[in-house]
Amino acid sequence: MLEFQKTYSADKKFAVAMLKELTEADVSYAQYLDADLYKFMKSLEPQLKDTIVILMSDHGILPKKVSH
Repeated sequence: MLEFQKTYSADKKFAVAMLKELTEADVSYAQYLDADLYKFMKSLEPQLKDTIVILMSDHGILPKKVSH
């Protein structure tokens, strides 16, 4: 996504990124995404003038065992 944003920085665009690999095996691993997601969003900040960013989840906890 960062490369996409840099490459087409002057153009209007719509993008969707699916980030699911870390939480596929165990949803409790989602907590480890926080720092990396924050760094990623901060790196995009200079290019996001007049931009809407929406972060969504496609579903809740899957019916699997959740570690505590």
